Amino acid sequence: MNGLNLLFYPRSVAVIGASEDVRKPGYMFVRSMLDLKFKGEIYPVNPKASEILGLKCYPNVSSIPGEVDLAILLIPVGKVLDVLVDCGRAGVKYVIVLTAGFSETGTKEGVERERKIVEVARRYGMRIVGPNCMGIYCPSSGISLFAGLSNKPGDVAFISQSGSLAAIFSLYLEMGYNVHMSKVVSIGNECDVNSVELLEYFGEDEETRIIGAYIEGVKDGRRFMEAARKVTARKPVVVWKAGRTGEGARAAASHTGSIAGSDAIWNAVFKQTGVVRALNFEELVDYVVTLRSLEELCGGRVAIVSSPGGLAVAATDACVEAGLEIAELKSETKEKIKKIIPEYGTSVRNPVDLGFGAVIPEIPVEVLRVLSDDPGVDVILYVGGAPTADVIRVTEMTAKMIVESGICSKKPLVATMPLGLLPAHLQRRFIEAGIPVYTSPERAARALAKAIKYHEYRRSQK
Repeated sequence: MNGLNLLFYPRSVAVIGASEDVRKPGYMFVRSMLDLKFKGEIYPVNPKASEILGLKCYPNVSSIPGEVDLAILLIPVGKVLDVLVDCGRAGVKYVIVLTAGFSETGTKEGVERERKIVEVARRYGMRIVGPNCMGIYCPSSGISLFAGLSNKPGDVAFISQSGSLAAIFSLYLEMGYNVHMSKVVSIGNECDVNSVELLEYFGEDEETRIIGAYIEGVKDGRRFMEAARKVTARKPVVVWKAGRTGEGARAAASHTGSIAGSDAIWNAVFKQTGVVRALNFEELVDYVVTLRSLEELCGGRVAIVSSPGGLAVAATDACVEAGLEIAELKSETKEKIKKIIPEYGTSVRNPVDLGFGAVIPEIPVEVLRVLSDDPGVDVILYVGGAPTADVIRVTEMTAKMIVESGICSKKPLVATMPLGLLPAHLQRRFIEAGIPVYTSPERAARALAKAIKYHEYRRSQK
């Protein structure tokens, strides 16, 4: 694999600007690597300290006795250039510059600072991540954006031009869905290592099954298209492209110095390359979780099962508006369902209205089982809830039985649960069983439609 491996799996890391003050990033980065049990050597660098968190501290990189593969810079902007020269002379391979004050300022001084650090890096054969970033997170090697992230390796990679969003996305997937990351990179201004290079790397990375990204713009559009087309033929890529409006584009320029570009052009690029576009954080999460759970979707004929009648209608509208088809159930399917659900206040047509039948957990599970055998159904949308004051307990029991039934192994299944009805631990169990969960039918329909289009694109490339 290419040279970026050493960025994610360094044998040694120097934290330049390490600190004994728990309030400072220099403390946090050393602490996080110790917590994640970093497998190599950690060298704190601070001329005013002899020891930090039990580790010998060095006055500068040149005084470190061993080789340094990666240096993390947490120092004032005025010192960055001199420290980079020191790193270059010491043979450092990669440098992460967290410091801001470069091209994102829009000033001649900031742009010139960035030009000079790139010049130094090229002179010594170093690679730079940043500046104006939060660094990388790789659980399998023990490097983290900050303390408290999991050391459990996952299969989702994330590229972000926003440092805070990289951290929030990682935590959100981990805590809400028990989905873990393979690698995360906060790239900031991308003066050297860039989103396209990382996309290419993650496309080949065996630990990564799906790639997510938050980008405000790219500097080489042609290379991005080539990389995206190649990667999406192998694994899903979900991109939240921000800066869609004129005001948003100006904000992107001041955030990371990115050139946002025309939104119409970006739509065309995503369509041509098979990239799944998300318009906000909610969609980014939904699409990543859906594509990760549903590895193959061969059609858009949806069967809807619901107890709340209003939500059944809403789900039908949402599916049709998203471009999905409401499946025509076979007569034998409807006859079987008729024998399972109560005769009053219900319907065996699609959507299947369970009525008071939803109060008994076995009933929705049996209906789902029957629908999974219908050859005219490609995917099932289950809308949770039950007409009872004990709705949370009944919903929990039903969810548990659905997961244990293994229905989703026969036919793709997604579920929606009104906010607050599904405990967090059961939501995670749904995801572990390969069943994406949403808080509304609209979110479910949008995610399903995007996933189906991606799989259609992928099949067309074979």
